[in-house]
Amino acid sequence: MKAVKLIRPAAVLCAAALLGTFAACRAKPPVPGPPDPSAEEYSVASRIQAALNTALEELPSLTDDAGKVIRTVTSADGLAKVLGGGEKRPIRFESPAADAVELPEGSYPDREVEFDLPNAGITGGCELGTVKLTGVGEAGCALSGHIGTLLAGGGEMQISLSGGADKVYITGADTVLTLEAGEYPVLYCDNVSSEIVNKTDAAVTLILPNGTGVEIPRGKRYIMETGKLKTAW
Repeated sequence: MKAVKLIRPAAVLCAAALLGTFAACRAKPPVPGPPDPSAEEYSVASRIQAALNTALEELPSLTDDAGKVIRTVTSADGLAKVLGGGEKRPIRFESPAADAVELPEGSYPDREVEFDLPNAGITGGCELGTVKLTGVGEAGCALSGHIGTLLAGGGEMQISLSGGADKVYITGADTVLTLEAGEYPVLYCDNVSSEIVNKTDAAVTLILPNGTGVEIPRGKRYIMETGKLKTAW
């Protein structure tokens, strides 16, 4: 009997030790983190707000050239030469000529080019980091290369994009932007007289200055002044 009494306390101590070991090995509960970005109710509103905040931060620096050392060119040949020269300075292409401008081929994802061509049409497929459209002729601007950031700041412009852009900002009056193909994750417009035409294969979200988003389905035109969707063609 004494032997049994001596063994039972030892067994209890051993079992307690094993339970403590198992408890230490048990996985701890997860630490609460930020909302799941994949959750629709979180991601849509957050993406719109984040894109709007970015636009409001970037637009002043895009429109203000103070302190920038800018290289000015007056022809497509001059633009090609500067782009191919390895410089990093922003470029301003300005000319009153009405000649059509064909952009040079190539990939220049780190370059900023401003186009002030109030009488000329612009076409081209080169990849550029930042494109600022200050003036475009009646023939319009058709870009088929990928653009990092596009700012349409001039007025009365017809713009066609088919290579995609990371960010598109429209501030100029009477601008008609047609998205032919490509992806446009950030599309912001704050001018009431502008229109967005979506001819891509998917819906795009237009971000408005009040922080809301408007979905423009494929084949639809969104008119800022009325807030209405119409057939694109």
